[in-house]
Amino acid sequence: MNGVGGPAKAPRKVASKRFCASLSLNLSSGFLAMTDDYDELRKDVAIEIGNVVIEWNEFCEALGILFATIIFPSAAANKVALSIWHSTTNDRAQRDMLLAAAKATTEFFKTYPKFFSDVEYLWDRGNALADRRNRAVHAP
Repeated sequence: MNGVGGPAKAPRKVASKRFCASLSLNLSSGFLAMTDDYDELRKDVAIEIGNVVIEWNEFCEALGILFATIIFPSAAANKVALSIWHSTTNDRAQRDMLLAAAKATTEFFKTYPKFFSDVEYLWDRGNALADRRNRAVHAP
């Protein structure tokens, strides 16, 4: 008896446990590693994902500099404006701040009549690309 009213189970041998663990590891990793090129393919995908992340970060930083220029036109990339920009880590919220700043300014409309529509285009494209970026970076 095993103490709960049923027959006692025979203890599993250590070698049997190791075999089962090894088998499950081989089965789970073997499915993905069916070709010899798996590691090379994985490296290529990792490089491309890294490139997506780097390009996205550069795009977000360029938007931050544009935001800083809107807030303080006489001093591009002003520390105060960039501190405001980086006060949130949410890319969508940052793009929304940029659009709001562009709506509120009249400084650039004199020289660049399409200023707001251009910023709105960047805002819209950023939102569309964010979905693609997230799918690429967070894909299983």
